[in-house]
This record gives sequence, structure tokens and C-alpha cells, in this order.
Amino acid sequence: MAIGDIEAKQDGEITVPLMLNNSPGVGCCGVKLSYDPEVVLATNATQGDFTNYFGFDDSNAGNGWLTINTYIMGTDLVGDLLVADVTLKAVGNIGNSSLLGLEVLTVADQYGYDVPTDTDNGTFTIRSKYMSKIHVLESNNNKTYQTVIHFDTPAGNNSVGLTWKAVGLASGMIGSTVLEVGTNPSNTTQAEYDDIIAGDVIEIVRGISVEGSITNAAIEALVDILINEWKANMSSILKYFGKTID
Repeated sequence: MAIGDIEAKQDGEITVPLMLNNSPGVGCCGVKLSYDPEVVLATNATQGDFTNYFGFDDSNAGNGWLTINTYIMGTDLVGDLLVADVTLKAVGNIGNSSLLGLEVLTVADQYGYDVPTDTDNGTFTIRSKYMSKIHVLESNNNKTYQTVIHFDTPAGNNSVGLTWKAVGLASGMIGSTVLEVGTNPSNTTQAEYDDIIAGDVIEIVRGISVEGSITNAAIEALVDILINEWKANMSSILKYFGKTID
């Protein structure tokens, strides 16, 4: 049983798969998911591959745990199985992290025989609503850094009443990335990649010179400048789109 390591924006929600991998043949399973309610809150869960019954008990979600029980009739499922999709909300502060602890309540085949099952716990980490991540691609004597900076696409409309996301996607200024999922040196997550492609996160590639090692504080000092620069560039091309962007 596994849930993986998760990142979510502060105050944001993310839906993650709860998996039963390498099943030799399972007809039912029950699991308890525990977490720190000061950091994360489970708000929903939906049925996976066990299609005859799905029970989601969130009566103790506010206390930091929930249970899921589900089964299928007349057969055993094999392979990598989706037990449920669980929706988690980031309720803590930026940088907070919580263990996502799994406890197997029952895993059995259709005849009621137990199927031994290991657990692979995950973690839930809250990242900034504003600046999501910086990737350092290379450095020169620890003074000049080639970086890829990601921050959230500004909300709301621009000067002609169109959303920044709509204009960015239509103009090609957002919606693409130079990074690959899981590839060094960036180690971009799938969630981060999906946000970039959807236009929810802006990517800026920049060379940065600093004295000594690069720090989050040094990067954060540049974020306002970069966002204002991006907005200025975006505004300069609005005349080519007018109000025709959906």
C-alpha cells in the first residue's frame, strides 16, 4: 500500500492516488491514513478499482485520520490497483511537512484469505502560493548560477480584462518548460510539470550572480522584479490579441 510524497501550494488542494501495487490477487482492502491535522486535512476520497463497494469514513479527518474500506465481488484484482483517490488540503504554513502514514486494516482475496501487504508511507509538504520552486542547473565557482525559477501565474485580469493565464497561453509566454520530470539536475515533479503546462505556473530561465552560495532569500528578493518584468512583457503584446482571447 503506497501514497507517495506530495507537494501542495499553501491553502491549495491536491488529489493523490492511494495504491495497492503488485497485487497477487485481492478482492477487498481496508486502510487507515493518518496525518498531522495542523498541516494537512483530508477533504474527500473517491472510488478506485474495487467497484462493488466503497466506504470512506472521514468523521475523524479533523483529528488527523480517516479510513477507507472497499471491495469487488466475484473476482480478485491483480497488478497495480487504485484503492482510492484522496483529496488533501494544505492548511499549515509554508515549509510545513507531515507524514502520510498508512496502516493496513485488511487485505484479502475473494475467499477471505489474508494477503500479506507492506506499506510505503508518504509525506505532504506545503510550498509557497507565490514562488513555487527554483532549480539550479549549473554554477560557476559558486558565484554565477544558471537557474530556472517557477512562480504562480498572477490571478485576476490584466488591463484589457483578460486573465494573465489566458494571455500567457495564447502568446506562448507560458505553458512550456525546459525541464523534464525526474531528470537531474532539476528533478522536476510531475505535479510541477503539469502546473507549468496548464499555465498555472510561470517559468523564467535566468543567470544569477550572487556572493557565496545561493539562498532562497536571494532568489525571493528577485521575484517581484521578475514578475513585474513578465507583466510588462505581457502587456506589450496585448495589442496583438485585443479582446479575442477566450
